[in-house]
Amino acid sequence: MAVDHGGIDVPMICSATVAQYCFVKGSGSTGDTIAHATAATDAPIGITQEAITYAAGGSNAVNVRVAGTSKLKLGGTVNHGAGIIAGTAGVGMPSTPTSSDYIAARALNYGVSGDIIEVVLNPITKCN
Repeated sequence: MAVDHGGIDVPMICSATVAQYCFVKGSGSTGDTIAHATAATDAPIGITQEAITYAAGGSNAVNVRVAGTSKLKLGGTVNHGAGIIAGTAGVGMPSTPTSSDYIAARALNYGVSGDIIEVVLNPITKCN
């Protein structure tokens, strides 16, 4: 069972519908909105703490965990201690490091696709 030991949450505005416990990145030309990080080459800002259905003209605010530990939904099998990258729709995927990947978190639990595990957020680290 995933536990959330807390961290720093920052309210941000989404530019599209976002799911709970998924990676997000800056979007838009001014970088003041967020959307799902969808690839290992995306540099996630953090992990959403709730789901938001985007509504034009609505507040579209979502809390994003930018430091500390968080729950994260997985899209593949991840071992305890493994580096995690963003995958389709912002889910966490196991890192198979290439020079263009951003390792955004480390697994504090083992999990498989569809599980929600606890992770510790990394400062944005590009594999080199």
